[in-house]
Amino acid sequence: MKGTAYRDFFNILETHNLYNPEHHNKSELTYKLNNNEIEFISVDMPQKIRGRKRNTLWLNEANEFSFEDWVQLSLRTTENIYLDFNPSDPYSWIYDNVINREDCTFIKSTYLDNPFLPEETIKEIERLRDLDSNYWKIYGLGDMAQPTETIFRQFEICNNVPEQAQLIAMGMDFGYSNDPTALVEVFKLNDNLYLNEVLYSKGLTNQDIAAELRKHS
Repeated sequence: MKGTAYRDFFNILETHNLYNPEHHNKSELTYKLNNNEIEFISVDMPQKIRGRKRNTLWLNEANEFSFEDWVQLSLRTTENIYLDFNPSDPYSWIYDNVINREDCTFIKSTYLDNPFLPEETIKEIERLRDLDSNYWKIYGLGDMAQPTETIFRQFEICNNVPEQAQLIAMGMDFGYSNDPTALVEVFKLNDNLYLNEVLYSKGLTNQDIAAELRKHS
């Protein structure tokens, strides 16, 4: 934290001749400005996260916080909450628990909306267009990332397998406790493959799996 928002905050104060060392409590990471007390909290400070209340909360790089952090902080904030983040984690709690709330306003911005961005940083971001499509999607376009572990990235989801498609195979991935056992039907129509999920479940024994396979033999 001290290398990001904390440092930037005091750099801005000093640039505008607003910094007063008498208002800066370095041990408590607080600063008093115009009758307001600003407190900086890091993700590795759980006692502060569950500490005192505040009027306004700003989560910088919000996807670095856990959902539990969010719950504790939001319960102790009486007025407005602001979050900023890069969409680099498609499974973040922000998408499921914040953005879809009725009282949430979502603003999407990109590097083009930042008038203070150095020219060299702009050039580095724009190089991503040709270097890495996923990074360009995140940092150039401000779109949600695609999971890096995704094997097949070019696909579409359809409601039904076309009737003309031919069943050519079945595919299975074994699992048990941590990972589910998965079974899919593979269909082909012209140059397109269609996968139909048949089974996706944890805790199945070999006998259970065999019984499921017999249903589709």
